[in-house]
Amino acid sequence: MGLRCNPIIPWLITLVLVIYTTVLALMVGEGLLIISSILPILWYTLGLRNPLFFVYSTEIVGKNLVGMSFVKHGFDSYRDLLIENDRLYLFKNGRKIKITSKFFYHPEDWKAMVETIRDCQL
Repeated sequence: MGLRCNPIIPWLITLVLVIYTTVLALMVGEGLLIISSILPILWYTLGLRNPLFFVYSTEIVGKNLVGMSFVKHGFDSYRDLLIENDRLYLFKNGRKIKITSKFFYHPEDWKAMVETIRDCQL
């Protein structure tokens, strides 16, 4: 199950990039800066539509914007996972590890993940 990025985050990043590029272009006076900034803006906007976080039956995998895995947490069963205060925790070796929080992900994806985890814990 994949979690897509919260739709607000790409728009905020895009807005910051547009403002930064416009100010820089006005300071330098080059129209080429605006044209060259379109590629990173599109990359952030379109790249953040792909799932960035996956919950599998035995591991949790976080991915970067290029799609490569950068964080993996293994667990034995869904009973090792806890959802509390809109955050996902993992119990591992007697410790409670915060994995992620609801704010970063699409609300529908988060709700589906919570339902799946709770159904599998029964």
